[in-house]
Amino acid sequence: MMEPRQRLLAAVLLALGLTVGPAAGHAASVIASFEPSTISAGESAKLSITFSDVPRNAVQQPSIPSVAGLDVRYLGQSTSMRMTGAETRLSVAFNYQVTPAQPGEYVIPALDLSTAGERLRTLPATLKVLKRGDSSAPIASAQQRWAYLMLIPDKEEVFLGEMLPLRLDFYIVDGQDYAPEPLTSEGFVFSPLEAAGQQRVQVQGRVYYQLRHTQNAFATKTGDLTLGPAEARVTLRLPRTRQRGNDPFDSFFGFDPFGRNVELRPATVQSEPRTIKVKPLPGDGVPASFRGAVGQFALEVTASPTNVAVGEPIQLRVRISGQGQMENVTLPLGEGWDGFRAYPPRTQLDVTDASTARGVKTFEQDVVPLNVSQTELPGIEFSYFDPVAAGYRTLSHPPTRLLVRPAASTQTLAPLAGSSANGGSEAPPPPQALVPIKQRPGALAVIRPPLLVRGWFQGLLVLPLLGLGAAVAWRRWREHLARNPLVARRLAFGRQRRQMVEELRRLAATGDPEAFFAHTFRMLQEQIGERLDLPAAAITEAVIEEKLRPRGAPQGLQNDLHQLFQTCNQARYAPVAESKDLPGLAQHVEKTLDRTRQLLA
Repeated sequence: MMEPRQRLLAAVLLALGLTVGPAAGHAASVIASFEPSTISAGESAKLSITFSDVPRNAVQQPSIPSVAGLDVRYLGQSTSMRMTGAETRLSVAFNYQVTPAQPGEYVIPALDLSTAGERLRTLPATLKVLKRGDSSAPIASAQQRWAYLMLIPDKEEVFLGEMLPLRLDFYIVDGQDYAPEPLTSEGFVFSPLEAAGQQRVQVQGRVYYQLRHTQNAFATKTGDLTLGPAEARVTLRLPRTRQRGNDPFDSFFGFDPFGRNVELRPATVQSEPRTIKVKPLPGDGVPASFRGAVGQFALEVTASPTNVAVGEPIQLRVRISGQGQMENVTLPLGEGWDGFRAYPPRTQLDVTDASTARGVKTFEQDVVPLNVSQTELPGIEFSYFDPVAAGYRTLSHPPTRLLVRPAASTQTLAPLAGSSANGGSEAPPPPQALVPIKQRPGALAVIRPPLLVRGWFQGLLVLPLLGLGAAVAWRRWREHLARNPLVARRLAFGRQRRQMVEELRRLAATGDPEAFFAHTFRMLQEQIGERLDLPAAAITEAVIEEKLRPRGAPQGLQNDLHQLFQTCNQARYAPVAESKDLPGLAQHVEKTLDRTRQLLA
């Protein structure tokens, strides 16, 4: 058992060990590094001078020595924090953008630095710059490290018109709104771009999303042609380069908890162009039925009916299926069709797989035998160039046997005896000449549009809706007036006021003072009562002092209203006014009432 004094001493030593011991085991260090360490000419790399396990405010921005051919620009610093006992230890990285002038190797020499009284030294950092287009160059540029595009042709040597499968592989670390642009290169025509799925892959230790598209190219001229470059638009999600500021989160934790350390940056990603050698088709051994088709094909021919009369049509159906530029395939009718009348063919193209340019092209043509000597339909030949075998091939279908009957002649009844002048029968009329099939029958009938799509009928359908809307609006207006009696009173008085003004002018013109002043007194009561929301019978001269003066009525308006009230009272109880003054007084009354209405509006 320990004595109390020994236990106290052990506790003190343990506390000192926890506080001092771990801190003494961590020494400050510094590293200089390029990211990436290998780039292509014209690109930039990031140089980072990183101090680890240093006290706060103990490091300063290091000075980078001048290196021939390197442009060095300071980007800012990033900081992270680690608590060690009672002491705060930091990791501080000073970042620079380094752009080389030409290919080669560039070395940042060892740097002698100090922090908190300690002398630190970095190792030399080497940046390798390859020639642009060097296949050994890794993903290097700042943008390529986040997204890049590769145009991969299936082969680099093709025949004229041969299908060249292409693959567009887009690699991205993080982003959105990816949209590849259609390829356009002189000397090629292209099929539509097809999506071929996506997956996660690892390239040079970095994880990317790979989005693949496929497309076919067909060369239209010979020689060494440039294919691409392919382009794609994308919005990259890039980490924001942080500057040391007043934000405590940046200072202590080295990141922004609100997501502001990520920025969206629109970018156009471009692949390297590729050179394709296009060879001409061989000039020897070209079949007579060759019409320019290049690929691999199969031929199928049917004809029906095969038992017809002269002038009856036979439907010839030629079906060519395969892989290639199906638009260039034409109907392979050759010689031997002199005894037939051939009508223009009907063509239909069905693409079964756009990514491999597979499809079926069908030709349907009506042919009519002109005489009974036609015992067979001529054979069909189709020739094409096979780029796999590097030679011409001919597909043939044998002649089709036919049974052609004479055309049916018009029958006539035998004439009655003695009907002709010579007593004999008349010769039958000659058979009608062969009438060709009418290709365009024209307008057989005038078909009017149905009632539902006619404008006037649609207008009638809208009328009930308009009536319903008007009824709803009127109902709501009435409810609004019921809830606001002051609004309803003012609207009603607006109509009544116009009638009262007309009556005032009429009384002034007739020269009836008693009726004029009685009507004027009533107008004063109605107008002031409507403005003050008081009963008209309660309006007297005293209202001017009690109601109008507190509301800021001008002194001139108050004097005019006093004068009108007094004149009306005098005319009612002791008439003295002459009729010749009434028209001018009527104008004065109108103006005074207008001023009262404007004041209290």
